[in-house]
Amino acid sequence: IGKITYRLGRGGRRPDNDSPADSEGMCDCSGFTAWACSYDRYKLGFNTGGSVEDYVNTTSMLEDARGIKSMWQVVEHPAPGDVAVFEGTSGSVGHCGIVMSCPPEFSLGSPEKRWKDLMVCDCSPANMRRAGEDAIAVRSWASLRGAMVQRGDFIRYKG
Repeated sequence: IGKITYRLGRGGRRPDNDSPADSEGMCDCSGFTAWACSYDRYKLGFNTGGSVEDYVNTTSMLEDARGIKSMWQVVEHPAPGDVAVFEGTSGSVGHCGIVMSCPPEFSLGSPEKRWKDLMVCDCSPANMRRAGEDAIAVRSWASLRGAMVQRGDFIRYKG
């Protein structure tokens, strides 16, 4: 899919393209997720039940899954293709990634030692530092366990 640079609010516009990035080669985590799930994150007029977002982002994905469930539903045990997502705290942005593999019967309440086996493909600035300037990489989600347990969910796209 080529080299991707992380930039908040970018990418995910053309699900039929070979890359989730915009014309400048930029994408963020929810743009990558939109592309992987084959929808244009800017054309949905996404209604979470309380607000209408300009584009699909981590907060709106969670609000939908926990509320009206028009596009997403919360799942207790994730499977490959589901999305691991957590909302940001005051002043910070949340994050999401596509589940690639996970232990059987894995859940948010799984013991910490099992989290190292939850593999997620995501688009993040941390990947740019770790993976030689490419924002998209597959990695263990173990380092994000605390955020997931406190303010996250596993969700499944209903499209």
